[in-house]
Amino acid sequence: MTTTIDRDASAIGGLLVEPVQTQGQLAIVQHVVPPHGLGAPLHTHSATTEVHICVAGRIGARVGGTDRVLDVGELSVAPIGIPHTFWNPTDEPARILEVITPPGFEKYFDDLRKGFGPDGFDFEVVGAAMAAHDIEADMASIPALLGEHGLVL
Repeated sequence: MTTTIDRDASAIGGLLVEPVQTQGQLAIVQHVVPPHGLGAPLHTHSATTEVHICVAGRIGARVGGTDRVLDVGELSVAPIGIPHTFWNPTDEPARILEVITPPGFEKYFDDLRKGFGPDGFDFEVVGAAMAAHDIEADMASIPALLGEHGLVL
């Protein structure tokens, strides 16, 4: 099976490879990160490893206590239990592929979309999606990340 990367995919987790395509081993989603956009608060997973691969633009990534900027073709690995996040430090949109193993967490992005509306975030819906999909978020990390890296929500 061949999959083409949709350059216009949703900013929030466009599913590219479904677990059924990998005999339940992994899923791959694509994120389009707007200029100076924060991808997520600092967070951990108790059962999921994520690999973020920069495929367009540049991506800032924090894994554990280390920040770095990824150029196209570079990646970061966020193992189970290690706090991590990502952002776009530039004035241009950026794109990442996120490899999720074992799969399951990719369903979070469908639930997360339900928390975005014309009036902003519905924190109750977003919180329920996080709780249901193996995310322990440090919401207090958001102001520091925004300030340190010149980001917006």
